[in-house]
Amino acid sequence: MTPSTPKGGNPAAAAAAATTLPAATPPRPAQSGPVPPSAVPRTVVCPICRTPFHPRTTGGQCPVCFEQVVPREQVVRVIPVVTPVRAYLAAGGWRLVLLVLLMVYQVAMFIYLWHWLATQHLL
Repeated sequence: MTPSTPKGGNPAAAAAAATTLPAATPPRPAQSGPVPPSAVPRTVVCPICRTPFHPRTTGGQCPVCFEQVVPREQVVRVIPVVTPVRAYLAAGGWRLVLLVLLMVYQVAMFIYLWHWLATQHLL
């Protein structure tokens, strides 16, 4: 008899029962999407010092005792700015922009120096 076989039982029935047991399901991850503005109240009372405060202005942290009452992710709005210009610069376009700025600087310096030398030699 094996240790998994019940006393006086059938080994085949024990093996079938072992295979039909439900497996432990992993816990579901929390929803990590943006929280709607209506989910966070306008005024919150700190459980430590009983101070009422506005969680959106303080980042969810009590202004008196600095206890994090509301999770920061729920009250801070981070809006990613993805524009065509940013996408172009991130893809390597910053090199071309830098080259154009350098050329504009050189042309401006050439005009300034030419004007300065011309005024010096005319006097």
